[in-house]
Amino acid sequence: MKNIGNLKEFATTPDRFQGGHRLCPGCAHSIIVREVVNATEDDIVVYYSNWL
Repeated sequence: MKNIGNLKEFATTPDRFQGGHRLCPGCAHSIIVREVVNATEDDIVVYYSNWL
């Protein structure tokens, strides 16, 4: 994980969670996935079945 100096620096980093997903924007699933993807420096491919 990358070291974030402060919350303002974290808030201004570009969002790495790409559009085109079928998750609801306000649901907990999409918020958690967005934060996990933004917290890593590595490229991540997330696969999920259509059970949501």
